[in-house]
Amino acid sequence: MGRFEGRTYLITGGGKGIAAALADEVAAGGGAVAVFDIDGDAAAEKAAKINAGGGRALAIQGDARDDATVRSAVAAVVEKFGRIDGLAALAGVLRLAPIADVPDSQWRDVVETNVLGPFQFIRAVVPHLRAAGGGSIVLAASAMAFASSPTAALYSASKGAIVAMTNSLAVELAAERIRVNCFAPGTVRTPMARELAQMQDADDIDATVDSFGQGHPMLRVIEAEEVARVAAFLLSDDASAVTGSCYGVDAGMLANLG
Repeated sequence: MGRFEGRTYLITGGGKGIAAALADEVAAGGGAVAVFDIDGDAAAEKAAKINAGGGRALAIQGDARDDATVRSAVAAVVEKFGRIDGLAALAGVLRLAPIADVPDSQWRDVVETNVLGPFQFIRAVVPHLRAAGGGSIVLAASAMAFASSPTAALYSASKGAIVAMTNSLAVELAAERIRVNCFAPGTVRTPMARELAQMQDADDIDATVDSFGQGHPMLRVIEAEEVARVAAFLLSDDASAVTGSCYGVDAGMLANLG
């Protein structure tokens, strides 16, 4: 029996990157997966692949910034699978700009997607985790919450908020057997990394993404599947005594800072 057998997990941002790799991990472990993504085609493609492979998946298109959409998505998952046992709220955006040039629209985009979105999903899912007798919540922080770079203040602040939210909710929900953890990756080979390369006007996107790995002591970019395996551990009962933790998946980046 797989470690997610008989359980249902909602994964936001699940059509691409780390979240998509996590959807595969959960499905491979026997769990039902609700793939939520603002890109409906990506969500549908991921769910279709899981279903074609003998798994159980539901695709939901929506914007995590909209609370009515969030609540509707949670209701759809419960209607389809009867329960929710875990949430991985991983949808996020990267925006870079010098602080004096950050427009209000960019501020709202980052904060509402990276912080408000996870909060709204947690608020909507917690009653269902209580009904299930407990569960697990996993959030996406970043190594940039702890060690940032120029023009990244807004993104770093949003990820620092995720670490703080993780700590607070872990304490609040612990007695109800609801665990809350996050992971903090370095540079991962995802669409977001390609977007960063494009922001730098790179001539060769793939080579530029590879070059980002030189900032890690392991001298390579992290693969989405490597981060997904850590997230899957945190979702599973293998991490039954783990709550309020932020797991670094950064190829040694933060340790190298001393």
